[in-house]
Amino acid sequence: MVAAAVLATLYIGAAGALGAASAAWAEEPPQAADAAHLYDIPPGSLEEALIRFGRVSGRLVAADQALTAGARSPGLRGRYSVEAGLAALLAGSGLEATRMPDGGWRLRRAYRRSVQVGNLPEVQVIADALPSEQVYRTPAGVAVVTREQIDRLPPRNAADLLHETTGVFTASSRGDPGLSINIRGMQDFGRVNVMIDGARQNYQASGHGSNGQVYLDPALVGGVEIAKGPVSTVGGAGMIAGLVNFRTLDVGDILDDGQDMGGRINLTTGNNAYHFVSSAAAAARLGDEADLLVALSRKNVGEFRVGTKGDQYHDGEGSGQVSRTTSQDHWSGLVKMGWRPSAEHRFKLSYLGMDAKFSEAPAGETAYGERTQDYKVVTGTLRGDYSWRPASTWFAVDAGLYYTSTKRNQERAFSAGGPGAFRIRYQTETVGGSVVNESLLTLGPFEASWKNGAEFWHDWTSPGFNTAANGSNEAEWYVGPTPEGKRTVASGFSEMTLDYQGWLQMIGGLRYDWYELSGNGQMFIGSVSNPPGVRPPTTNIYTGFEVDRHAASFAPKLTLAVKPVPSVQLYGSYGEGLRPPAITESLMYGMHPNNMFPFYPSPNLKEERSRTWEVGANFVFDNLVARRDRLRAKVAWFSTRVDNYIMSMPIMTPLSTNGCQGLFCPSAYVNLQQPAEFSGVELQLEYDAGFVFGGLTATSVRSDLKDMLYNPFPLGSWVGYPETGMGVGSQDTVSGFLIGGPPRLKVAVTAGVRLLEGALEIGGRLRMEQPSKLGFMSQYKHTRAVDVWGTYRASRALTMRLAVENLFDRQYIEVSSGAGGFSWAPGRTVMASLTYNF
Repeated sequence: MVAAAVLATLYIGAAGALGAASAAWAEEPPQAADAAHLYDIPPGSLEEALIRFGRVSGRLVAADQALTAGARSPGLRGRYSVEAGLAALLAGSGLEATRMPDGGWRLRRAYRRSVQVGNLPEVQVIADALPSEQVYRTPAGVAVVTREQIDRLPPRNAADLLHETTGVFTASSRGDPGLSINIRGMQDFGRVNVMIDGARQNYQASGHGSNGQVYLDPALVGGVEIAKGPVSTVGGAGMIAGLVNFRTLDVGDILDDGQDMGGRINLTTGNNAYHFVSSAAAAARLGDEADLLVALSRKNVGEFRVGTKGDQYHDGEGSGQVSRTTSQDHWSGLVKMGWRPSAEHRFKLSYLGMDAKFSEAPAGETAYGERTQDYKVVTGTLRGDYSWRPASTWFAVDAGLYYTSTKRNQERAFSAGGPGAFRIRYQTETVGGSVVNESLLTLGPFEASWKNGAEFWHDWTSPGFNTAANGSNEAEWYVGPTPEGKRTVASGFSEMTLDYQGWLQMIGGLRYDWYELSGNGQMFIGSVSNPPGVRPPTTNIYTGFEVDRHAASFAPKLTLAVKPVPSVQLYGSYGEGLRPPAITESLMYGMHPNNMFPFYPSPNLKEERSRTWEVGANFVFDNLVARRDRLRAKVAWFSTRVDNYIMSMPIMTPLSTNGCQGLFCPSAYVNLQQPAEFSGVELQLEYDAGFVFGGLTATSVRSDLKDMLYNPFPLGSWVGYPETGMGVGSQDTVSGFLIGGPPRLKVAVTAGVRLLEGALEIGGRLRMEQPSKLGFMSQYKHTRAVDVWGTYRASRALTMRLAVENLFDRQYIEVSSGAGGFSWAPGRTVMASLTYNF
């Protein structure tokens, strides 16, 4: 964490993972720059001292690691101006800070004037905003979730982490700890790149709901970094909607500045089946050369009661009922090791693992259905990182390799009127990596940052199936819809940011994406009846097929940002993206369970191509009403047009002579012939005066799939392409009815006060959503819930929290996925937490 915070390149934290532009030079009036602040910084690492110096004054300080690595500071105690404080912190380090005419600072090696030396490299000390404020200084659709926000209201599911994030929605079942994310109306099959510490999580399993889940424990999350829309640097390959990076806990999250060893224990319990959530983490800094973190978490939550107030579904039938298939029990572990053999080189190795058990029922049965399916998920992410920071502004290299594996075992022992008991295994494995170099240049009047690099990832899936001895199941019912296959994506990119005196910023990026997809299966071509008494009553006939497809494309991105006044930044951007078909979309085959209807592959699917426009503004105001208060705001309009948008639709098979209407038609993934359009407006506002604070986030999204025209013969025809009314979808058809999308309006309002010199914080949050008008979701009413929390920091070592989710016990349904997927939300839940730092 410390290493990331001190990069002058600003390829750090959210800005690096999001591929966003470099922050502008510090813009503070002379009186603010010379104002004195009271500091109490102990002796220790210079890097940590600079960071703590910035925190006291409300700003972080980033510096080139090659100059600060291993350096020590005598500390700072007393009241100092910025200039005097920096001078005191740098005493004895051999470094000095000089102020630039535009208000920024440069950090360079100090030397005697009488000594003849060559030209030494100078590195700018960039006064950057606090991590949560980087959102308001970046000319792009970015967002962050901090650990402080996570701790206020303990999450029951990982999806709870994103309640207040603009433009981001979740499509997850309350019975499944897996998280599926929608950004600006798009989700599933990699449209959103979801990562853990930069490692892609590409697991997917077909079903009645979202197609793509990531499994992680919120207790081990240090923060969330989000970029909406196309990204022209690391993380942007093969996606069109945006990326979400879950940053796990790091040494800096556990240890205070100057602390070499310590840990944290957190215990949470509550009513409404919030049984027990606990975590323990320990960290150590072994001199300036190494660091270590180990963390362990356990969560056990049961079958909660839904709310009693309101009338959301079945005329109140679900009021106060127990949602019988929402129990979860899992363990998670995290290990991180860092090693710095010299000032220029740093290595890092990390592993995150999770072992989860839970139960779930099909959509519609969750609230009152019997327990029908048991799951066990084992997932792990192994990642190695290397960074090189020579004493040169031409090189700042970051490289990483990772391996992820997610295996989900499903056992169904009960199936009323169904095919009997069975076991299924779905597994997705991914290897990937990236390398990027950033150069800091001066090009005439411009300060330039130039990033060049490449990334790749390779997926392979391996489903498995076993049935009971007396079952009538067929393997193709389960392995076919989530088939075996391989997919590789590789990308090279270049992005340059030009900054002119802090008020004008131009960003140009270009990436080249290439993909290859391969696999094979058995395509259904017909069935014959079996003799009486033989099970199953029919025999399905298949023929083999094979897919081997590749394609490539360039994707540009351009951004222009201006500051007409120092506190206001206006920006506009245009970006393109490419998403290759997923393994399932191209290779799906077999039958829906119980032989309800067949699935067909689509070997000729075209890749989705997106074009996104975004216009926005950032507002940063200080000292408006009270001394040292701050107001931050971000507003953006976006519009994304996707060609070749892929959907599952009813089709004509190669042998079809008549069209089919309704639910039980042959199905395959097809490209829509008209562009799909997603547009909307986002607003985020924060005010903080120390003793009082508040915020507002609002998102309005409009999804337009036009007439859903498509080719009803994706596999051609062996009988002469007979006339058919198929090839168009709408909400008047079953397929159109089952499509999904995020709520068309999402609003969150927070407010709170800090008392007892900040030791006590009391706050509340109002959440409101209006369901989409698309498909089945149009039948549901709007939802709203009020949450409250209180935090008391008794000492540095001890923090106590009390939170109430859904204070007024509202009954509501969370709906944001397709194929009829929805989930009941918990009723009123009271949670108490205790955190001990040592």
